[in-house]
Amino acid sequence: MKIIRLFALMLILIPGIINAQKPAVVKPYKVPQLQTYLSTYTDSTGISAQVATSLIAMPLKVTDAKKQDYKIMHYQLSFKKLGVREDEVTGKMIPTYTMSAEAFTKTPVSAIWIKTIQDLIKKGDELLFFDIIVKDAQGRVMYAPNIKFSIL
Repeated sequence: MKIIRLFALMLILIPGIINAQKPAVVKPYKVPQLQTYLSTYTDSTGISAQVATSLIAMPLKVTDAKKQDYKIMHYQLSFKKLGVREDEVTGKMIPTYTMSAEAFTKTPVSAIWIKTIQDLIKKGDELLFFDIIVKDAQGRVMYAPNIKFSIL
């Protein structure tokens, strides 16, 4: 009985071993130099509050040197704003920064974020688009550079 089981096991396993495929060789892919755009701005820069109010409603774009567009899969926006806090001991108001951030999968950002930033943005604030993940036409996923705006 043991011999029959061993023979049956060999009949099942041997064809699988013979027909086993070698893993496909994957060519290394050189990621192109990507550029992140918001309107005409491509790098971290200082802008006025008025420009920022119109800029926040624009779509975020990522391209390479050949001007090929990449689909944005995910990104995060951080809004660092100047605020105040009260010192509990002295009762004095102390300038401080507060930060709000959210992850997005569509561009431009949601309507509530656009309205909030347009209403609250002022000198000293910062907008940072980071963790930008894009996909090319072949489905390869890669990171795009961050873009930061300081409000002057």
